[in-house]
Amino acid sequence: KFEIEFLRVTPNENVVKINVKLTAKNGDKTNAHISYQYTALNEQQNEFIKYKLEDNFSESMLWWETAINHFLKTGEKLIK
Repeated sequence: KFEIEFLRVTPNENVVKINVKLTAKNGDKTNAHISYQYTALNEQQNEFIKYKLEDNFSESMLWWETAINHFLKTGEKLIK
């Protein structure tokens, strides 16, 4: 099915369920459908998710996209 789901756990902070599903696109292209579900483990994380996650998430996704594309082109891990 070209789909994987996993959990990222940050103890005492949050749990994030991440689902990645790949689907064929025209020619040799692939679409990646990625979803995240955040669960806070304390009130501070509830506040973060409610008020700051969106800005932080966008910045993280730009880095992730850059790092993955770099790896796919070069086979090398990109260090932040």
